[in-house]
Amino acid sequence: MKNAKSILSIILITLSVIFLLQNMVTVRIEFLIWSLAVPRALMVVILIGIGFIIGLLVSNFSNHSKLPNPPTDNP
Repeated sequence: MKNAKSILSIILITLSVIFLLQNMVTVRIEFLIWSLAVPRALMVVILIGIGFIIGLLVSNFSNHSKLPNPPTDNP
């Protein structure tokens, strides 16, 4: 099992390096009055991170509404 994890890690690292090397082109992002030039790979990583954070926030808010009602004392 440990050997399989090592092989999977090496494959994922290799694919990540290939992705980074192929996406070093600078892209320009414009939003309202801001303008920014960043490498495409960095933009993808930032957007994935923002999506992950939004997903965590949405799941936390939806879990609050599903909490069970506290038990009531019936005499």
